[in-house]
Amino acid sequence: MQIIKKFLANGAIANLLNNVYLKGRNAANSADIDILKVNASDRIEFASLPQSSATPTVNDDLVNKAYADALTGSGATTALDNLAAVAINTSLISDTDLTDDLGSASIRWATVYASGFKSLDQPISIHTDDNAAPQAIEIKPNVTAPMDNGINSGSVTIATQAVVGSASSGDVVLSTGNAPSGTAGSISLTVGSGLSAGYVNINGGQLNMNTAKIINLDDPTAAGDAANKSYVDSVASAQKTWEYEALTLSAGDITAQYKDLTQVAVTKSIQFFVNGVWQRPTTDYTINYTGGAGGKTRLTFAGDLATGGAAELIAGDVIHIQYQY
Repeated sequence: MQIIKKFLANGAIANLLNNVYLKGRNAANSADIDILKVNASDRIEFASLPQSSATPTVNDDLVNKAYADALTGSGATTALDNLAAVAINTSLISDTDLTDDLGSASIRWATVYASGFKSLDQPISIHTDDNAAPQAIEIKPNVTAPMDNGINSGSVTIATQAVVGSASSGDVVLSTGNAPSGTAGSISLTVGSGLSAGYVNINGGQLNMNTAKIINLDDPTAAGDAANKSYVDSVASAQKTWEYEALTLSAGDITAQYKDLTQVAVTKSIQFFVNGVWQRPTTDYTINYTGGAGGKTRLTFAGDLATGGAAELIAGDVIHIQYQY
């Protein structure tokens, strides 16, 4: 069918054979140009792309390339340039385990806001700018992580390896200039000090406990080991001088009901005898180690030894006291 410079009447239908193009005459009137056809799938198939020079204004308008390029040019490409602010509503997951980084050594993220970091079998490394002033790293309670600079609260647990300077498995070694500092239970070490091989190594510095105690200390074995109170007390007790006193009681002693020793006795070292019979502390006498004259130890008679007791002491009795001082 060929229509030349005519119009179809209203209601007329132009039927095309299936898979046969509707043609139009070219501008030079020298050949026919394929326009469209109904293909074997009953779809309209254009022989060439339709063109529209007008900018679309309503949703059903044909969109030209210039309009589409203007939109895509302001958004992200497959390389994620021109990426606008967008809310991610799902997990951001790499396609390969332990391969992709977030940032690089030269291009870094400014600030990362997160509720926590978790690593299943890899160490977590936290770094600050080598050329910047030391930055505090705050570890909240019950968080396990190595650190470069310090803690404000919580604790640090070393599971396998955490390195500041150089270290082997399970150690923390602080090189010169890498001393951490903090408050509320943190470790504070001077420059040039460190932790290594299961002990605190202070290289020419001081360990300031700020009036706090070192607790749960084992008994020393080497000459340079720190000693706990139990060990010191036992050594001090073994090195004390033994004193033996035979004291004749006067009428004034009986009236006062006490007798002062000539020294300050070591705690729990007193042995009290009357006529060769050992007397029981608290039951037969009481002890005030520094309550006597001149701050010396005072023994006060009690129970049977006190006036009115079954074995009351009287003037002229001799009591025998053995003790350390």
